[in-house]
Amino acid sequence: MSDDNLAGYEESISAIRFIARINGLWPFDKGARQYQCAVPACLIFFFIVIPQTTKAIYSRNDLDTVVEVLSTCDLIEIVVLLKLFGLLYNKRDFQKLLTQVEDDWKISFEYEQKIMWNNARFINSMNKSEYNNSTPVIYQLYIKSQFPFETQNSPIYEIICFSQFSAAILSAFAFSTFDGYFFLTILHFSGQLHNLKYNVYNLITQDSIQNKSFTRKLAVFVCRHRHIMSYIDLIENNFNLIFLLQIFSSTVILCMQGYQFVLIISQGTRLFTSIVFIIFFICSSIISIFGYCYIAEIIRTESDNLLYAVYEIDWTNLKSRDANLLLIIMSRLMLPVKITVGKLVPFSLEYFTTVMKTSAGYLSVLLAVAKDWS
Repeated sequence: MSDDNLAGYEESISAIRFIARINGLWPFDKGARQYQCAVPACLIFFFIVIPQTTKAIYSRNDLDTVVEVLSTCDLIEIVVLLKLFGLLYNKRDFQKLLTQVEDDWKISFEYEQKIMWNNARFINSMNKSEYNNSTPVIYQLYIKSQFPFETQNSPIYEIICFSQFSAAILSAFAFSTFDGYFFLTILHFSGQLHNLKYNVYNLITQDSIQNKSFTRKLAVFVCRHRHIMSYIDLIENNFNLIFLLQIFSSTVILCMQGYQFVLIISQGTRLFTSIVFIIFFICSSIISIFGYCYIAEIIRTESDNLLYAVYEIDWTNLKSRDANLLLIIMSRLMLPVKITVGKLVPFSLEYFTTVMKTSAGYLSVLLAVAKDWS
């Protein structure tokens, strides 16, 4: 691998590798480090999920408290645990994906590296911003919880505060790691689809017509496209189920956060910092969902552009038999690349607006229920 290729690969994985290794989620780590993920899993489960769920059950007659508990940490941390276990369960698949990313950088040509470098820088910025968006789970040093023992005595109070704060920090890293792998792989393979268009432009040349090399070039194109699609399918299979659970919980959380915001504004009893936090929390949740939809839209657009590139080549110089081969290729490319939510609905900007409308609908129902409750 040349210095430029190595630098590009390092640029694309540096941020996600740093974040993943904090929780022991880098798939190539060996030895004791690969079991390091047990620490955040235990802290999140025993100091946030169980105590907050217990608090919600004990406060079931107080709608405001239940909404605050569920929207502040509980539902988010359950999603984080699912993401953490998903990363562990699919460790070998992530190894294959990252190995392929490295191999693509090794064999890339100079004209291909432009889009790959642009995506690498974009991946880095996305991963860093994803961590910033996940930090609102660190709400306060002592998260509303219900423990089966007295928590106000020292040093128990300090231990719980430290454990919950540590769990919130580590959960932010785990959340960012899962999303970082998604952004890294999707943007990389969308770049590979973009570069594949160069093969399309070179399919029909004077030399290929005279030397009858068109069929051979087309075979190389088909093999490369199938290879890329196999990895995109691998991404889809590893992410779609957890995304289904996350989008469902995010829709509910957005509804509850909106309810809290309305409650704070109407009562006017909270500090200004609480209003700022809720606004930041809502914005970060929206940006997170938008990120998934936007990234999925990028790879679908590259897939469509590849179809248009085949459609626009000068096929009139080909023999009828060779031109018919292009029809077969186009019929395959007409199947769009989709990153789905549980294989039910594809991520897209249109789907993003649907999620926002659904959350707003849930919010209106929740406000009506709260009015009847009071």
